[in-house]
Amino acid sequence: MPTPRRGRACDTCHAIKLKCELGSAGGGEPPCQRCLRLGKICLVSPPIRQKDRIAELEAKLEEVTKLLRLHEIQEPTPDASSQGSPRSQVSLDAVRAEPKTHGRSSKKRRLKSTSTIDEYADRQNSSPGQSNSTLAIDHVVSRTLQKEILHKYRNEYEPAFPFPVRKWYETLREKYPLLLQSVIFVASPSVLSAAVHDELTSIVMKLLAPEEITKAHKSIELVQAILVASYWFKPPRNQVHIAIDRLVNVAIATAMEIGIATSESPLSAASEQTGDHFCSSDAWRTWILCYLHSSSLGTCIRIYPKIPWDQSFEMKVAGLEYGNDALDTDRFLCQLARAENLCQQITVEAGYNGADETPQVNDRAKLQHIQGLIKNWKAQAFSSLSNPRLKLYEHIATMFLHEHILHTPTNHRSFAGPYIAERLSLTDFPTPLVTAEHVAALYGLRDACHTALNTFMTFDDLAIARSPFIVFPAKAFYAQWLLVKLYVALTASGNTYGAFMDAQSLELHTHLRRLTERGNMIFAMEETFVTGNIVKAVKGLSQWVWNYNALRAEEVSTNFFPSAPDDLGFGNGAFGNPNDIDWHAFDDNFDASEYGLGDLFGTMPT
Repeated sequence: MPTPRRGRACDTCHAIKLKCELGSAGGGEPPCQRCLRLGKICLVSPPIRQKDRIAELEAKLEEVTKLLRLHEIQEPTPDASSQGSPRSQVSLDAVRAEPKTHGRSSKKRRLKSTSTIDEYADRQNSSPGQSNSTLAIDHVVSRTLQKEILHKYRNEYEPAFPFPVRKWYETLREKYPLLLQSVIFVASPSVLSAAVHDELTSIVMKLLAPEEITKAHKSIELVQAILVASYWFKPPRNQVHIAIDRLVNVAIATAMEIGIATSESPLSAASEQTGDHFCSSDAWRTWILCYLHSSSLGTCIRIYPKIPWDQSFEMKVAGLEYGNDALDTDRFLCQLARAENLCQQITVEAGYNGADETPQVNDRAKLQHIQGLIKNWKAQAFSSLSNPRLKLYEHIATMFLHEHILHTPTNHRSFAGPYIAERLSLTDFPTPLVTAEHVAALYGLRDACHTALNTFMTFDDLAIARSPFIVFPAKAFYAQWLLVKLYVALTASGNTYGAFMDAQSLELHTHLRRLTERGNMIFAMEETFVTGNIVKAVKGLSQWVWNYNALRAEEVSTNFFPSAPDDLGFGNGAFGNPNDIDWHAFDDNFDASEYGLGDLFGTMPT
């Protein structure tokens, strides 16, 4: 009887020489029990053939030969009068002539030689005067590659979103290593493999853990490091859950601790002078970035803003926007902050955060007040509304103005994240006696959703992929979410809106298809982009709409509304099976901030 072939141990267990059940007879698929228990990344690397290893070593020897030859050319010959022994020369021929033996002891020598070669090459890539201290990510990303990724961040990420990092690599490495490592983590997709990027993510998340931040030296750059990772955060595979607002909360707390949140200063005081920690444009920029992230998240999950837009904050925005030393990206950052503040104001004024009742169509005073907020913002930003990213905010604000037409006393939490198909209801929608005000709001909401989605489609793929998911793509998905809810309100059994608007005019299937195709294109560029989550989310909505239409057709043919069949794939309680989850009770008792970023547009946490 043949002996069962043994599997390979996972990389983590192999590195520390522990027994792994994946390496036993019969093997198995990762993760192993140890990695699963400790929250480690569990990967099994393919075996390296002997001849491939030899070829790899020969290539490295050739590379170091070139480096040594270059070094000999650049190094001056020691003067005979100089003190100390003369520098010994390295024989390049001796390096080339290393015998290619394949014994066990020679393998150890070759590995040791390779380690020395890599170390020497890394020193040669370092600039004069650069600190030789080792960073936590150095064993994952070489210094040469770190420089390339930093360059990529400046050329691709900063044009998509105004978060500038204007310090040189050597300065970042020596003085602000945490900021450098956060930037490398953010800009590494499409440069590193998915497995290496997961390892890099785990390293950076450990560095940014609250217990580590409390021990770190507090500075503006520390806050920036946390914000960079928070804006573009993507959890690694086989990793423990991280709440969506954890990083931004740590950034806000650190900013308040060093004083940039409460500093009072005149508008003309913005400067980059050394030691000016509280009135510099860098400090104001950092605090505004804290606000923009916190407000974007608050609008998404419908909570009160954690940073108030008061007189002190308005002064900081104006000081940065019109300061003499403002960067070329600062004006756009301030415009985004004002646009996000508009959306936050509307959600609070309209009671969408659950604190107050939403306005009725006959509450003209409140609706006119909200309209006035939008007009004032448009007048202030008129010269910049040609920018499609600011134009998107205009349409989102108009959506918020008319959203109340779909609210009921019991469904307000379904307008906050998580935006998953299981939370859509076929029974909890408004059925008022329709008036002219209702009709105007219905058409206003439909048109705002269409223009928001059409504006988002004008973004190029790279701009979508490189921009923070919570700022732009999340708003486009919310427009699609409202369009689906409006479709239900027009077509579900017992509705009163359907007689005044044709459901076909929503062009729901067209917009779902376009958004899915755009998501697929971005996902094809690189699977590690957080924006790829929109693919899963839109596909979930599309499947739900298809199933819903199938049930409507069955209802028409049988003249009654059946329970959702198991084979339609609705999951947990999509149509109110009494044995399934009570989503109203869930909404009333669950804090959306407990979700991870992917959970808001993907699957429910356990």
